[in-house]
Amino acid sequence: KHFLAGWDNGFTYDIEFVEVWNEFYIDEFWAGDGTQAAQLYEAVYNACKPEFPDVMLGPSINKPTSQQNRIPWDFWAYVMDSGIPVDFISAHIYHKRPRVLEDRVYRQTDRSWEFLFNYVGLPADTPIVNAEWNRDGGGYNTGKGQTIPAGAFVAGSLITMAGMHPQNSDHNMIMSHLFSARSQLWDESSQPKGPGVGIAAY
Repeated sequence: KHFLAGWDNGFTYDIEFVEVWNEFYIDEFWAGDGTQAAQLYEAVYNACKPEFPDVMLGPSINKPTSQQNRIPWDFWAYVMDSGIPVDFISAHIYHKRPRVLEDRVYRQTDRSWEFLFNYVGLPADTPIVNAEWNRDGGGYNTGKGQTIPAGAFVAGSLITMAGMHPQNSDHNMIMSHLFSARSQLWDESSQPKGPGVGIAAY
């Protein structure tokens, strides 16, 4: 209400997507289990959706990567068993090469996001908001300088993600945010760093 409806001298922003929590699957952010994470998401959805039906609500959760990856498994099992609506997925995809994005969205036949959507009963075109992306292995600490690889990585990733936008494909990666962009795109004199050059080139 504060950000959308002016409650308590607030704002009337046109917010379309709201990510519920941040990385349920990381201990420092979430101390509970996957079922509890799904129950929290469900409670937020049920409380907010009737009042703000046009706002898309989505969990910050990842795909199960192994049988030991209990929080995502338990989260998705609860979603599947209880039929919780999921308006979008807030994925965080760190990668070394742009093509890894395609692998994780649709090319990994039994481990992709689209495979998971089908498995748990969500539409195959459930929107994917790639809420954090950057280089794997160091993340925002990699490629800050005036480097050709940093610029090429950013431009290549943007081209790859544009190819998965629903206007350009049968896939549904609709929005992406370069993690730590503020510190990577410009230096103290407002000149573009390597990633900023990549965005300019794109």
